[in-house]
Amino acid sequence: MRLAKVLALASALGALSPPPQAGASTGALRVELGGYMEQAAGWARNQPGVRVAQRSAAGTTSAVLREPNRFAQQSDAEIWFTGRARIGEGLVLGFVVQLEANSNAHDQVDESYLFVEGPLGRLLAGSENDAAYLQHVSAPRPAAGWGVLESAATQWVVVPRHVHAMTTTAPTTTGDDQKLTWFAPRLAGLQLGASFTPNEREDANEVSDRARERTNLSTLSVNGRWSLGGAALRLSAGRVHGRGAPGASFAGRRAPLDDDAAGAEIGWGEWRIGAGYRRLANPGSALDGRARAIGLAWRRDRWSAAVGHLRSRAAGTTTTPGRDKSDIVVLSTGYSVAPGIDLVLSGFGARHANGGSRFGAEDRNRGRGMVSALRLSF
Repeated sequence: MRLAKVLALASALGALSPPPQAGASTGALRVELGGYMEQAAGWARNQPGVRVAQRSAAGTTSAVLREPNRFAQQSDAEIWFTGRARIGEGLVLGFVVQLEANSNAHDQVDESYLFVEGPLGRLLAGSENDAAYLQHVSAPRPAAGWGVLESAATQWVVVPRHVHAMTTTAPTTTGDDQKLTWFAPRLAGLQLGASFTPNEREDANEVSDRARERTNLSTLSVNGRWSLGGAALRLSAGRVHGRGAPGASFAGRRAPLDDDAAGAEIGWGEWRIGAGYRRLANPGSALDGRARAIGLAWRRDRWSAAVGHLRSRAAGTTTTPGRDKSDIVVLSTGYSVAPGIDLVLSGFGARHANGGSRFGAEDRNRGRGMVSALRLSF
């Protein structure tokens, strides 16, 4: 889920703090329950006659919305199971399992991985995003509210069936595929990260065919954090590389892939401004293209707000040729009623189009909306 990815990112970065001191006592594995629940209701306008993809247990189907309803009520929720235990001299062993609390036909378990923390850094093994995604810096989001990256706005002003859009400037090539990831200890503000993804598989113990599937993807990334007087600076850069598979059924898998991203954020007092850029070079892939985002965020006491813009330009598919375009603007504010209880109000506008689709108006959508939500975090 989009919000879950953002929250998981914050959780993962926060866990990269210095390990316990050597000699710390060994304890039993401590298991905790956490997660969030968000219920949203609002209004959004979509173009009549837009063709969309609709998911069900049987798979994805295509349908034309002849009279899109302008009112909706939507949910986003996850339950997290986490465990930690100190073992030996300065080592921490633990696990994370994130369960989708809403019925999801494609991914009932979001992330599921084991981690080890110690003097040499943090090692993750399992289903989780790679180092370049977790360390990425881009347009900021409000403390309580929607951001423009992986925004829920695309569930209200929908992306047409044959339009391919990047919803974030972070590399998403390996997603939650099974992988090994290592984060080095942070030195002089810098932290290195690396991931190895043997197979394009999530929650499946299978062997891939190198002739037909992309295998052994590598990720390298770096994240920096510094304080300069009264300002806080954050930078990131990362690359994901994968070899091509000559016998693949999809053209995008036959060619080599490079997924590059960079971002920066500067904060001063109550304000933060940030931007991110992604370049996915994968000839033959529908998402071969670029994305960029910029945003401004503010926070004072219990109030927070942010505005951001995300632009995506992708190649599209050979069956619907054209330069796929997507632009999203989100203005969101939030109020913290109490710890773990937030009120959210978001306004947004979006425009999606396939420049050369033979389906014409079915592959163009433009709209705006406003949504209020109540979010509980525990």
